[in-house]
Amino acid sequence: MNRRTRRLTDRPGLQPERTALSWDRTAIGLLANGALLVFRSNHAGQIVLYIAAGFALLATLTCALLSRYRHRRILTVATTEIRAFTGGLLTVTGLIVGLGLVVLVAALSAL
Repeated sequence: MNRRTRRLTDRPGLQPERTALSWDRTAIGLLANGALLVFRSNHAGQIVLYIAAGFALLATLTCALLSRYRHRRILTVATTEIRAFTGGLLTVTGLIVGLGLVVLVAALSAL
């Protein structure tokens, strides 16, 4: 295997591991947010909170799946073929912003 076709895991350093862990932490944070929304919606009985909790769980699932896809791609593709993961990043960013808006609507409807 020559230098140009080395795998990213052949390089020294822990950059792929740190990035994979940050994606996993994001998914765990979204899951915790969804769990808190479910807990709160059970006590408040608001349908908007149930919708927000469902949106948070959808965002969690999407983030976890994109994390696994990205990590597997890094481990199997040569470093010369790795491109920026902007599609997944924009998807998760959009879901987080959307979740924030849904939670904001839920909070305003509780007033």
